[in-house]
Amino acid sequence: MQTMHKTILALMLTGFVVLTPTAYAKNEKNAQPARTSLQGKAVRYLINPFGEVDGVFLDNGTLVRMPPHMSGDVAELVKPGDPVALQGTLEGKSSFNAYSITNTASDQTLVRRKPAWNGKVMPKELRVAELKEISANGNIERIITDKQGEPRIILLADGTNVRLPKDIAKDAFSLINTGAPFAAKGSGTETRYGRSLEASTIGTSPASLKPLSVLRASH
Repeated sequence: MQTMHKTILALMLTGFVVLTPTAYAKNEKNAQPARTSLQGKAVRYLINPFGEVDGVFLDNGTLVRMPPHMSGDVAELVKPGDPVALQGTLEGKSSFNAYSITNTASDQTLVRRKPAWNGKVMPKELRVAELKEISANGNIERIITDKQGEPRIILLADGTNVRLPKDIAKDAFSLINTGAPFAAKGSGTETRYGRSLEASTIGTSPASLKPLSVLRASH
């Protein structure tokens, strides 16, 4: 026992730390993805059901993600057609979590920031009350999945994006295929940046819409 105490004391005095296999595993799990750079041309915005820009599609198909509280800054800096250079991390094959965006034509850069400490955010329940009912119908152009590979955003050919609640995403697989017809109804917003809604009913056509609760129960 005394020998063990002396060994630990010696390690502490020399500044060395011995990590157990469990500690190594935790460190590896918490390691941040390597930051990388990316260039392209902005094609269109991705907006959330509250009308906030939370992404920009590039001409190479990459979706660049930015936090919605920076919506106004992103839309002011980057317009569809603008060339951009980005710093950030890849999330899957075609999603990029941006740390900074540079409009290479204007040489202006926007760096990701946290919400202002004194910023007043309206509770989601009150924000939802301000949304309007929106219907969407068209062919699926793209399916955006979460980190678990479950579909969360359905992008239609006309640019409308339909958000699926997290608890229903995996139950909607049978209705979601790229190029297939898709319809939805829910609460959302239509702005000059685009249309977006969070679905409450979905189907392959307006006539086949079913409440998400029914879809969940059938699975």
